[in-house]
Amino acid sequence: MNFEELAKKLETNFLPEAARGIDAVVQLEIDGESVEYWLMEIRDSTCKIHPGVYESPRVTVNVSSKNLVKLLTGQLDPMMAFFSGKVQVHGDRGFLTKIPSLFSTQNLEF
Repeated sequence: MNFEELAKKLETNFLPEAARGIDAVVQLEIDGESVEYWLMEIRDSTCKIHPGVYESPRVTVNVSSKNLVKLLTGQLDPMMAFFSGKVQVHGDRGFLTKIPSLFSTQNLEF
């Protein structure tokens, strides 16, 4: 599964009520055969995930495509991934810890 398919599933499982008052952009740098740049824009209780680069995101996450899938499926603990260097984070790390609560895991299979 490529990240575009993953992004659509995430958007479908977004919980608008959990995102009230949040206005943030997350930059994802996904390492695979090449580096892909994606944005997760959370505004007005909506979430849009699309390719792109944002000049000053609230947080930037660099992760391999393999480890991203593991993180999203619960096969890789986020804190373990961070402290082992499998995920690099720049910016508001506190906000990053809130992101999982913005998505339902119901029907979220990869």
